[in-house]
Amino acid sequence: MSDRVVDTRPFRRALARIDARPSPLVGPIRALLRLGARLAGFRVVVEGQEILPRDAAGRVAGGWILAGAPHRAWVDPLLLIVAWPAGAPRLAWLGDGPTLVRSWWRRLLLPRLGVIPIVPGSGPRAMADHAAAARGVLGRGAVLALFVERGAPSHPQKTREIAGGFAWMSLAADAPVVPVVIGGAHRIVRGSPFIVRFLAPLPLPAASAGSVTGGPCVSAVDPIDRSRRAAAEALVDAYRDAVAGPVGETAAWADARAPRAARWPWLATLFH
Repeated sequence: MSDRVVDTRPFRRALARIDARPSPLVGPIRALLRLGARLAGFRVVVEGQEILPRDAAGRVAGGWILAGAPHRAWVDPLLLIVAWPAGAPRLAWLGDGPTLVRSWWRRLLLPRLGVIPIVPGSGPRAMADHAAAARGVLGRGAVLALFVERGAPSHPQKTREIAGGFAWMSLAADAPVVPVVIGGAHRIVRGSPFIVRFLAPLPLPAASAGSVTGGPCVSAVDPIDRSRRAAAEALVDAYRDAVAGPVGETAAWADARAPRAARWPWLATLFH
């Protein structure tokens, strides 16, 4: 299938059925990922699970956005699946449409996991559809996972440009944002160490739920729209500040534990 042709219908049908219950595929996928990690000699350290949003009973709650950085390789979403607490609400995903349909197994598996496909160049109407899909997923108690960077590659201890789409979705759904930082994916060889660090939820700016529906294409003239834009920009700034230190720390942590020999370098492009 051409990367330019993205049939979003299977994804939309699956999204309409998503609730907070974990997908039955998650258990087998986690077991397979752990087996693959052992075979590749990967070491995965998880930090910060205890500060994830909780309900009155102390269980991990749903209805919030897990915003990851940096996103450097195919391994990043898989590390999040491995690091996700057992029994926590389902992870749904925001993903690049052409990438989601690049191979037969992606077209078969990914709709069942729950993915909102983003189709490049699809215009403001599609942006409103994405926001509506995110509100539906979050409103049914799932957690929406996405990566927030865009642009050219960056130094391992720095993020790329932080895109604002996650902030508009957060404000539209009145959903808190929890940053998560992944270290080690800039160098994937046999024996690579990785760290997944969950950070404290970010406070929502003053803009309220439902008032942000148009996305970043709203008018810059209307004072209400200016308020929405200012709230989204404030959330992006807060995210950037929150992850700046941990991105550098986790990259340095991984570098200090990297294997001396770069064996199995083909792992870096395994799913390209």
